[in-house]
Amino acid sequence: MGAQSASKEKMASMLSKHPAYYTPQKMSVALNDKLVDKDSIVVGGVRRQDAPEFANAYFTFAKFDDGTELQPDELEQLDQQYGEMLNNLAAQSLQG
Repeated sequence: MGAQSASKEKMASMLSKHPAYYTPQKMSVALNDKLVDKDSIVVGGVRRQDAPEFANAYFTFAKFDDGTELQPDELEQLDQQYGEMLNNLAAQSLQG
């Protein structure tokens, strides 16, 4: 295993234990000690009338960096651990 791979695993482990470390600038997202491909994340249930809380928004799709799709229970975990990111992505989806 290379140094870069070991570093990614260490970052994923840290982020999954401390989701508060997520910041929009970093856009690093980890779940179960694996990094999530931020470009694969899809948000659903976004309704303009729910702004700014977006209580009905949820992650509908995402992949890990290795290309494996997150399962429904993992998407639910993502909702729970990264609520702030979910809210930000929901708001962004209405702007574009």
